[in-house]
Amino acid sequence: MTREPLERLFHSLNDDRLSYVVARKYETLPAVPADGDVDIYVAAEEFETLLDSCERAEFENSAASTASDSLALLDRAVRRPVTATTMLLQSPQTVFRLVRGDTMHRQNYRNRKLFCDGIMLDISNHLAYTSPMDETRIRVDPSIEQRMLDRRRRHNGFYVPAPVDELAHIVPHCVFDKQGDFSDYYVDRCDSLVQQLMSDGNSSELRQLFSDLFYEAGDLVYDLVLSGEYSVIRSRLRSFDEY
Repeated sequence: MTREPLERLFHSLNDDRLSYVVARKYETLPAVPADGDVDIYVAAEEFETLLDSCERAEFENSAASTASDSLALLDRAVRRPVTATTMLLQSPQTVFRLVRGDTMHRQNYRNRKLFCDGIMLDISNHLAYTSPMDETRIRVDPSIEQRMLDRRRRHNGFYVPAPVDELAHIVPHCVFDKQGDFSDYYVDRCDSLVQQLMSDGNSSELRQLFSDLFYEAGDLVYDLVLSGEYSVIRSRLRSFDEY
């Protein structure tokens, strides 16, 4: 597949000097990723500007392009039938939001799905994770968002998080958004990031981020991540008395 859509997109975002990061799974970009999804976090005050930039790069919102979006969703479902079936059965409202487009939750969290040539952009104005109590998205402390943007780095013509911020994002993403499941990709990625942070002597910042994310359970999560025990984090949090 052509690399043009994402190259065009990143060129547009950079021209507008937007404060954004591709939050995860960015290693193969700007080539089209295997699952077709690109997750972008942008500073809240620049959300609408980023949408304009995406439109110039020929990415369309689902409300304006129902037919093409439905085909893109169908294509992704065919490539990942188990995931698509599970989502439909367990969370039909999520499927509805994917087709409808822009969503807003409490704490002013906004999310938009945009499509172009089989690629789906998943754009958010805040870092937020799925509440274990319901399906709403809960925003992290604003300082976590700011640190990610302040420390972002350029990679292959677009911006990505610093290793410590990427790891601190992946862990709650898997724990809360993926119900505690760390895929083989995320296990390998977390292992690599942990090794890099230990080599760089940056473990204290990771401990602080986990404290800001998981509160009194921050040290527990920190220890489990450093020991590679990712699969038990969610269950251990449930049994943590002060969490």
